[in-house]
Amino acid sequence: MTILKSLALVTALALSAGTASAATCSIGSGMQQVTYTLTQGMPDKVTAHGCFGGNDKNDITALSSIFGETGWTLGGATDGGGSGNASISLVGQTWALAGTAYEHMMVALKQASSYALFKLDTAEGLNGLWGTLGPGNSMNGLSHASVWYSGDPLDGGPAPIPLPAGAVLLLSALGGLVVLRRRKTV
Repeated sequence: MTILKSLALVTALALSAGTASAATCSIGSGMQQVTYTLTQGMPDKVTAHGCFGGNDKNDITALSSIFGETGWTLGGATDGGGSGNASISLVGQTWALAGTAYEHMMVALKQASSYALFKLDTAEGLNGLWGTLGPGNSMNGLSHASVWYSGDPLDGGPAPIPLPAGAVLLLSALGGLVVLRRRKTV
């Protein structure tokens, strides 16, 4: 079973429990359409999102305002670059930020000739799930993921992920894996 179907199953299980949603946007059409999805915790704490043509590393610093904020700085990207004050890591379908937490932060996912921006709630845990579906239906074929910040550094950093939300996510994922395993053995 594909990764996307596994992710869809886990998401469906979480949604059926009434505890999750996902920030999703699409850009392009036909075989060139890219769909981006990102969650931050359960329920999802992404505060704003949008899809754009181009490359975030070339476009964001030239824009005067994004999500009502100015002065965005590239903290780090999976393909290098940035100030080094913040970084993003991807492990499978999960993402996590490290380094200094700022007043305003967003994650960019770049695939093909477009990218999506997801503004985060910095009072929450800075991690979650991500996924893309792109040209020719390629799954998770990122060029890179990056973290951007603006505003002042936060003193205490983001709040830890509440245990009940983490437990529901873990149980949903484990339940999805059990269902997948049983389907393969039948």
